[in-house]
Amino acid sequence: MGDTSQLLRTSYTLIQQATNNDRIGNYQEAIRLYLTALEGFISALKIEKNERVRATLKLKMAEYMDRAEELKGLLQKGKISPTNCMDCNNPPMQQSCKPTPVAIVVQPKELVLPSVPSFAPTFEEPPQLPSVPSAPPSHFTTPPPPYNPMHSINEYHSSNNNNNNNNISSKPILVFSKKVQHGTTGNSFDTLFGNHILGGTHFYLEDPYIRARHQIDNFIRFCELVIKRCNSMNSKKQIKIDLLTSSDTPNSEEEQKRTFLQIKEDLLQYNIVFSFQFSSTLHDRSISIDNGVTIKLGRGLDIYQKSLNTYSIGTHDLDFRPCMDFNIDIFKK
Repeated sequence: MGDTSQLLRTSYTLIQQATNNDRIGNYQEAIRLYLTALEGFISALKIEKNERVRATLKLKMAEYMDRAEELKGLLQKGKISPTNCMDCNNPPMQQSCKPTPVAIVVQPKELVLPSVPSFAPTFEEPPQLPSVPSAPPSHFTTPPPPYNPMHSINEYHSSNNNNNNNNISSKPILVFSKKVQHGTTGNSFDTLFGNHILGGTHFYLEDPYIRARHQIDNFIRFCELVIKRCNSMNSKKQIKIDLLTSSDTPNSEEEQKRTFLQIKEDLLQYNIVFSFQFSSTLHDRSISIDNGVTIKLGRGLDIYQKSLNTYSIGTHDLDFRPCMDFNIDIFKK
């Protein structure tokens, strides 16, 4: 078995630095560190024999590469500045400004890493590599807190079911969990969680990425699933869908509002009341339902790859549409 421990330790340190620079807005340095770390991971893959480690590395490498390409695109389009310089009042960065260097901490005898995983080739579990920030760079200021399913469920039910204290205090149980690989099919919204929304009359969605045309299309598909699965069961009872999302700019927010108002008017035909709000700090993605179910989608509703062309199979039936990598966890009270 090839010894990849040193390569992985070094690349892990670089990834830690890359994500830290990403979070503080030092995007050019983050891109450089992502790409340098990827070179180390590629070298490690050539000699690593542990298949679990190889699978984990491949998934994380794809994530880091996607993030680096995303930042490159945003820099080229001028949507973000190369760095957030504390000495400058106006972006982009002035020529006299220099990004704060981030050094690898090395002691005389060993490499000191923040929270070092067991990267020795004999470990039982794959290394736990950090994830890249998924919030829009212009909104990202500090790392988001870890997800606590009780917080979302208790907050949602305390505002909508104050008389049901027993349900609020009960601990949610993980009833379904799935890790979907890149390119996998058979993962329409109906297939993934259609049965879990049955009986729901109030749906609360938190998803910062309901902005672009294809993302709004996905939200409409979710609304159609609610109509299909829940409206017929509760035809005499009004259904509510609340959306908390975010926008890139004030202009794009106005355009989103116009689109959401059209959707709101359309949903009234099915006795569904739709409301929406915007948040500049939103990060987590979740769907909380008054039937006690909370759905955590790692990418929110934006889980599908783009169609190859207008007439691709999978354009309309999402069970035929290849997916991107994502996790889904469903909790039930």
